[in-house]
Amino acid sequence: MCGFHEQCKNQILQACEQARRKNVLRDIESYNDEMTVSQAARFFERQGVALTKTMIQNYIRVGVLPPPKDKRRYTQDHLAPLAIIEDLKGQYSLEEIKAAFALIFHGESVNAKKIYAGYMTLCETALEEFIRELPGLLEKARGVTGDLELREEEQERFFYGVTILTLMAQSAALKQITRRLMETMDDSRL
Repeated sequence: MCGFHEQCKNQILQACEQARRKNVLRDIESYNDEMTVSQAARFFERQGVALTKTMIQNYIRVGVLPPPKDKRRYTQDHLAPLAIIEDLKGQYSLEEIKAAFALIFHGESVNAKKIYAGYMTLCETALEEFIRELPGLLEKARGVTGDLELREEEQERFFYGVTILTLMAQSAALKQITRRLMETMDDSRL
């Protein structure tokens, strides 16, 4: 593998390490089971997550998060969906997150902390699978680059571009699959 191919691989692996999810709920047991919106916002602030009172109230207003107990008290079961919302909102709309949550967070029997732990495991599994598939992805990008008659100085830029475009295509395909699956789910099937 050429130097820039190896460099690209190392940069992607470094990005993967940076993409590992931080468990923002690791200290959840040290908090009261009930807290105000200000306390919930401070909890996330201590974890390095910029989640304001206004954002939390907006999530309730649009229906992606259930209202607090007694209109003022948030429980630990509010924090888990909030952590997931914060993780997903860069890739999915609140309506899409709300639709997914409607399938999961309904009823009193749901343990939101266990759902969050499962979500964290799924994120880690997806990242590990990507890392295992990375050599094949880079080999395909290298093949596309090699098929073209590029000057040596153009090969590196083009290789990076093809690699980024490949990642974007994977992301777009997964988002399309997610949207289509969500479209097929309606209350009559549940």
